[in-house]
Amino acid sequence: MCVIATESFKGKALIEDRMELGEGPTFDALSGTLYWFDILGKSLCAYDVEAGVLTSHALPFLGSVLAIIDEKRQLIASDQGLFLRDSGGKLTAYAPIETKPENRSNDGRVHPSGALWIGTMSRTAETGAGAIYHVAGTTITKMFNAVSIPNGICFSPDGSVGYFNDSKVNHMMRVELD
Repeated sequence: MCVIATESFKGKALIEDRMELGEGPTFDALSGTLYWFDILGKSLCAYDVEAGVLTSHALPFLGSVLAIIDEKRQLIASDQGLFLRDSGGKLTAYAPIETKPENRSNDGRVHPSGALWIGTMSRTAETGAGAIYHVAGTTITKMFNAVSIPNGICFSPDGSVGYFNDSKVNHMMRVELD
């Protein structure tokens, strides 16, 4: 017999809204804003931590990853490629991620070097249909093939090791980086 102890959540929920597919939390220390995506709702959520104010920005695509470039620009990964977003919310196409229209971005993280890692997956979670990409400036390089549901992209504090999960097959990958 297995007994699992559960505790009530003792923290504070930032918002009460529920979404079917939330992804890509990113904190912008310059503005004190926490960002995340409501992928299926096609929106970028921005929570001003100090003011306690939530703003939702409608998107014309399924966004899932946000990288802070500087105080006036962000890079967003989506099912339609990479887009620059300026401080006024204007979106400008930047570069395609891949050529499979049946795929979308899912998870990503900025490496300590400043490069962005992005995972892609099939909209129907088809086994092995996605990949992991490395974005440095305008150069986009496929690093890993045959990924199903990329999640948990992260790095060791010194950036020498990268990690990601394939949630569909329950594998965690670890790769040495230079």
